[in-house]
Amino acid sequence: MLDGKRNNQPITIRSDEPLRKAAEMMMAASIGSLVVVDDDGKIVGMLTDRDLCLRAVAFDRDPDTTTVAGCMTADVRTLEHGADMTDQIYRMRSIGTRRLPLVDETGSAREIAAIDDMLLWASARLTELAWTARHAELREPGQLLRELEAHLEAREGEPGAAALGERLEVPIDSLHESIKKLRAGLVAGREPGAV
Repeated sequence: MLDGKRNNQPITIRSDEPLRKAAEMMMAASIGSLVVVDDDGKIVGMLTDRDLCLRAVAFDRDPDTTTVAGCMTADVRTLEHGADMTDQIYRMRSIGTRRLPLVDETGSAREIAAIDDMLLWASARLTELAWTARHAELREPGQLLRELEAHLEAREGEPGAAALGERLEVPIDSLHESIKKLRAGLVAGREPGAV
């Protein structure tokens, strides 16, 4: 589950239930999809608000006599519960859906991954990054250099320190040397970019 994301526990319905009940369940829970299950709780389909519009309302089907089975999508693709967000996004993109059931080892739905929630989550993270960058601009250059050096020193003892240098494509020693030069420039009263 995404950090801070709303609860996306799947709400289920059986395929022999009327569409009116499905629509009422969606409205009550403020959701756009239901997982259609059999008596054993296994997924047999998905019913979305779009299915209700395009497969029922557009054909003037009676919501009290038309069952979920008549409008659901039966070929449901899933992904294992616990799959990372990148895998979820790739799966949704590859099958052209905005919602994806995440299932446990028995094939029962545990969660619904929804692209809308991912967008909200990503937007919140980008906002945090923007505020962090803005905050960093307001700090003294010397303070930023001290924080960077402390961060590098803390990372040096960790197993991933070498990987950090590789990711940055700059050796850690070279980063320390650059920090010293920038600090010397600040002490001498020069702009850091002029060093």
